[in-house]
Amino acid sequence: MKNKISVIMPIYNIECIQKNFLTAINSILNQTYKNIELILVNDGSKDKTKIILENERRRDKRIKIIEKENGGVESARREGLKYVTGKFIMHMDQDDILDKNAIKILYDEIIKTQADVVVAESVRFILFPKMKKHKEEKKEKIIEHKEFMEDYYQSFFGISYFPVNIWNKLFRKSFLENIPEPPRTGLINEDLVYNMFVLPYAKRIVWINDKTYFYRWGGFTSKYDSTILETALSCYKLKKQQIQKYDKKNFIHSTAIELLNYINTYFYENVLYLKMNKEDFVKECQKVLKIKEVQEAIKILKHYDKYHTKSTDAIVDENEEKIYENQLAEIKKNRKKNLFKKIGFYLTKI
Repeated sequence: MKNKISVIMPIYNIECIQKNFLTAINSILNQTYKNIELILVNDGSKDKTKIILENERRRDKRIKIIEKENGGVESARREGLKYVTGKFIMHMDQDDILDKNAIKILYDEIIKTQADVVVAESVRFILFPKMKKHKEEKKEKIIEHKEFMEDYYQSFFGISYFPVNIWNKLFRKSFLENIPEPPRTGLINEDLVYNMFVLPYAKRIVWINDKTYFYRWGGFTSKYDSTILETALSCYKLKKQQIQKYDKKNFIHSTAIELLNYINTYFYENVLYLKMNKEDFVKECQKVLKIKEVQEAIKILKHYDKYHTKSTDAIVDENEEKIYENQLAEIKKNRKKNLFKKIGFYLTKI
């Protein structure tokens, strides 16, 4: 019998997206690869989530339900790892969809190549995923440790061309059990941080071009995030730690740029969601620009000529009024796009 594969899915308040959730778990349970367990980690939901999950468990014995106090998606994933009985592990979000052959494709690849991790491609969708056969030739890139660190690891430091998310990857359980546990951030960048600390230990990673995972754009998780400033600073510090550990000085500029992009998003959300007026914005802006890590990034980019945007230039120049004007212009530009995202989300609930 083929090896069991464990799929971990953090769950929180799914009553309002029940249709999308059922589509997500059906895409797992109806896989062509049958030897799976689905670990649903209820992260302290406050609605009727528990009833919904119990109903699903009754219809398929491969479902496990884990109850825990609310702690965020990262803590839910780590909790789910404690209950894994499979030899391979996948992660999936509660409103995304797997291609029906996804697990078989990933499993066949990890067995054939003896990799520690297999990575596939994903497709973003709003209303309905286009699950069509792709005509491009199947490609497989076997990446040994040295090549990953030299050519791909920079994707975790602001210049992304390798998938940094935690989903759409198949991990060998024995590999994860024999490396240090990644730090917990409790913040929104948990996918990137997890893989940034895990993948450098892999002896072999295989990257395939099969599109096996469909992730929902916008929708349920698009909202104001009060932790974004904390996320930006935490991620910057962790990346500096890895830059020093692996002697990757060439990652410094892209990491500084990423921090300032995070900071610009923080400013944007203050204006968009909190409706901060110009006077209050300038005061907040002055406070943020004085933060040690922000000042460090500004200094790094002061005379860096390879990357320029209006938003980062204004932050590097510490021009509070220009930063404010940029947010107003960006809000105006994004008005139609944001409306389209909202319409798309509500149509999926009908």
